[in-house]
This record gives sequence, structure tokens and C-alpha cells, in this order.
Amino acid sequence: MLLSPYLEKKATGDLKTFVNVSLAETYEEQGEQADPQSLLARVEQFDKLPQNAVFITAGIDVQMDRIELQAVAWGVDKESWVVDYKTFHGDTSQKQAWEDLSQYLDCKKFTHELGKKLPI
Repeated sequence: MLLSPYLEKKATGDLKTFVNVSLAETYEEQGEQADPQSLLARVEQFDKLPQNAVFITAGIDVQMDRIELQAVAWGVDKESWVVDYKTFHGDTSQKQAWEDLSQYLDCKKFTHELGKKLPI
């Protein structure tokens, strides 16, 4: 039977919910998957920001017991590099975790290949 894309997506969602919730198993999507080894082979290590890096942004995820931050350097044509990942542990309903995050955001600088220091 051929389903419309909406019904097919809904049916897949229902199956995923059933497998995850009722069977307490991990639902795995069908289709192409990335090979972990080929992704690891593409990892680049660097001590300084690449020459093409122009500015840095930070994405922040807040949970009850921590704040997680990922800093990304951006270049021309949306080229990007993850330059840092930090976890600030602590109850986020209290000030300390937020003070730690603010301190990091205010003070952290990344050294560029050209010698300049870039803030977030």
C-alpha cells in the first residue's frame, strides 16, 4: 500500500514511539548511515584557529544540573570548526553555574594563525 509522505512519516513516528516506549528498545532509522571510521579519519587537530576563521559563536544547552557549551569558529562560505566544548556543572537554578559560564564567555580568547586573539 502506498502512503502519502505525511501518513508515512506519522506511521514511522508511531513505530518509533512504540519501539522506544513499549519495547524499551532503541529505534534505528533505516537508510544510509555514516561510517564512524571515515568520520574519525577527517578529524583535524589544531593549536590555533585556521587562517580562514573570521569569528566565533557559542551554542549553549541548559539542563537542570549543568550548562553545556560548544564554541564554533566560522569562515567564508559557512565553513566551520568546533573549537571548544565545555560543561559547567551545577544546579542551574542557582547562580554559580551561570557565573562560571559568564566568566568563560567574558574571558576566553582563541589564538588565530595570524597571531590575533578572537573572543566568542
